[in-house]
Amino acid sequence: MMKRELKRMKSIRTILICILLKSAFITFGQSPGNVSTNLNLWLKANAGVTGTSSVSAWADQSGQGNNAEQSTSSKRPSLTTDAFNFNPAITFDGTDDMLDVPYNANLNGSNV
Repeated sequence: MMKRELKRMKSIRTILICILLKSAFITFGQSPGNVSTNLNLWLKANAGVTGTSSVSAWADQSGQGNNAEQSTSSKRPSLTTDAFNFNPAITFDGTDDMLDVPYNANLNGSNV
C-alpha cells in the first residue's frame, strides 16, 4: 500500500512540474525578451511576412497595427528561411531595400 501511494505521489508531482513548465513557456516564450506589455512594434521573421523572394509587407505582432510595407518591388527585402540557427530573417541588400512603417507618435526615440 505504501509503495502504491509513493508511486501515485511521484506521478502527481511529475504532472504538476509539466504543467508549470508549460505555463512558463506559454507566458514568457511568446514575447520578445519576455517583454509582454507596452509593446509598440514587434516584427518577427517567422510571422506576418508577406512574400518570400520579395517581401512586400511585414505585420506588426505587437497588436498595435504598425505594419511595415514596401510598394516598390525593386526596394523590397527578401526572406531568408534559415539565416540564424535555422531561424528565418528578413535580408536587406544594404543599398535600397527598405520597409516603411506609417507615422505613429508612439514610435519615437523615447518609446521604441
